[in-house]
Amino acid sequence: MLRALLGALPVRLAPPQPQVPSPKNAFAAVNRAFPALSRAMSGQPYPAVDKAFVQKLSSSPDPDTILIDVREPSEVAAGIIPTAHNIPVGALDAAFRLSADEFKDTYGFEKPSTDKNVVVYCRSGRRSAAALQVVKSHGFFNAKDYSGGWLDWSA
Repeated sequence: MLRALLGALPVRLAPPQPQVPSPKNAFAAVNRAFPALSRAMSGQPYPAVDKAFVQKLSSSPDPDTILIDVREPSEVAAGIIPTAHNIPVGALDAAFRLSADEFKDTYGFEKPSTDKNVVVYCRSGRRSAAALQVVKSHGFFNAKDYSGGWLDWSA
């Protein structure tokens, strides 16, 4: 009987509550509303260096700047920019998770500290753009991309 009485009462709905967007949804909203701001927040456009910068770096190495070739070893066999170190893009994340000793044993040079400048390059720029994001995710906020890559260097 109580159920019958309650069922007969008019139902009032609470006024709609404002939704608090999740951080993911908020970032998506920023992307839609302010494309230039979202590119700046995500690191786009990629900080880049040109051939002249890399030529200077290869002829006069800077102890605060590390040049990393992210091509596969089979590609590096055809040539590498002087002073560059090879860490394939697929191994880059795992490489920066290694201890300093493991890193040196595996790659033959000291694991850079995050206050160093890192420049990544590949054959033509696609893999180095991905590598740049990996390097930045490990705290190398001064990292840059030589997007011209091996094709630009060897031309």
